[in-house]
Amino acid sequence: MARTIQEVFDSHVEAIETIDFQKLAGDYAEDAVLITLDGSFHGRDEIMSDFFQASLSQFPDVKFTFEKTTIEGDTCLLKWSADASAVKIPAGPCSPA
Repeated sequence: MARTIQEVFDSHVEAIETIDFQKLAGDYAEDAVLITLDGSFHGRDEIMSDFFQASLSQFPDVKFTFEKTTIEGDTCLLKWSADASAVKIPAGPCSPA
């Protein structure tokens, strides 16, 4: 049974908050595209290795705040911020599609 985009987003938030890479990978289809201000990541494997694992493994104490979510069809755009001992990210929009 397919999940709604809201169900995927809710799972995504929980996976990021707990840094659960397996759960996070399950939120992306094989052909998903993650769009960020720094570029696009194509496919689940690239999204996981080149974006999430590369980013989150550097900041194990990171805490995210999800500030705004816009859902349209099968696309979700979210605005977030992050805070870790080594870095503060005031705004980080990305779109899991």
